[in-house]
Amino acid sequence: MSVIYQVSLMPIEPILFSDNRSARAGEDHLIRDQDPSPHTIYGAIGANLAARLNASVDRGQWAGAVPLLGDFEPEIEKGSPDRSELLGYYYADVAGNPWFPCPRHIKLQEVNEKPEKKTSLVGNPLEIIPQEGNAAASSLQQFSHILSVAQDTQIGKDMERDILIGMDALKEILCHETELHLSQGTGYILPDELYRSEIRLGLGMDNSQNRAKKGLLFSRPYRRFASGIELERHEWRSASIIAFFKTLRELTGEQLNRRKVAFLGGDRGRALIDFQKIPAPRPLASLKEAVKEQIRHSRGFFCYLLTPAVRENHWPRLKERDPVAAALGKEAVVSGWNSDHKRQHPRPIRKLIPAGSIFFYEWNGEDEPARQKVLEDLWLEPLSGRFRNSGFGRILIGGWK
Repeated sequence: MSVIYQVSLMPIEPILFSDNRSARAGEDHLIRDQDPSPHTIYGAIGANLAARLNASVDRGQWAGAVPLLGDFEPEIEKGSPDRSELLGYYYADVAGNPWFPCPRHIKLQEVNEKPEKKTSLVGNPLEIIPQEGNAAASSLQQFSHILSVAQDTQIGKDMERDILIGMDALKEILCHETELHLSQGTGYILPDELYRSEIRLGLGMDNSQNRAKKGLLFSRPYRRFASGIELERHEWRSASIIAFFKTLRELTGEQLNRRKVAFLGGDRGRALIDFQKIPAPRPLASLKEAVKEQIRHSRGFFCYLLTPAVRENHWPRLKERDPVAAALGKEAVVSGWNSDHKRQHPRPIRKLIPAGSIFFYEWNGEDEPARQKVLEDLWLEPLSGRFRNSGFGRILIGGWK
């Protein structure tokens, strides 16, 4: 019987998040700071669990991990429900407060409040302009011409920076609130309040001679996570990544108490790892229940990408229907490295639709119980079953008017 754990990954040193392509000057590309690929987090948790079971990420030394994680499969596109799965993740600050990617269909504007002169945000969702015919008949269809927002010159300038929003704000958006008022520190934060970019320079090396190669200088962007002392427990903590991970069976007490350090990122940076069993059938249950109460008032539902999704050749179909509109962020590019020791090779370069992107769907005459079943069936499911195990494209469901 499968079990879901809430996993805390708390970095204790700067972490390098990259897609494992060459970063040396003149060879391939210049690496820049980027969010971790879901497969990076999946691999860090899976490797730690394998080590607790005296196994390792190698086909010949994987037998001990099969009962907990399933068969060894190095190809990320071969998804199967018979193996462990990453169900999603979010950032948490030093105090443990959750922060999520801001949904891309929300237009944000800054407001200077008086007399304190604090900055807040007012957000309005984009509206869908009805179109005749099937607007999503082609995989090349662009959705921007059927999304609009009322202009309000009295509020302030547009907020173009990426932000992270709190749980309450996400609940309002999923429950199709038409206007949001967010204050910094409670309703939203900027990413640099969780981590700062730290650029490190290096020299290309000739390993055969143990000498630096002339003129070969490169840089790599690390992330130094914010940290502080939790006064109640008198312990040091850092900002962390909170993940939901499904195993095929429950960990024993002895297994839970082993291997408290995981290796995360391109340079195997250390992170404290902790597993807490989730009693509810699905994570984020209170958020789901709040959406279920409001879903009857919606004209349709939308899926919110909690994690980045692999861009495929067609728009995602959910419950046998095509999307009528979408609000997408700028695509990222990732690759990676196949860790099968017998057939090691770079993974194909893939484009990712970023977290926070939105796809809109219309109801087909479903009553309230049927709508709630759609929400139950799709909550934290992947957009594509091909990439389900690594956690790509995990979604939450909301309603739109």
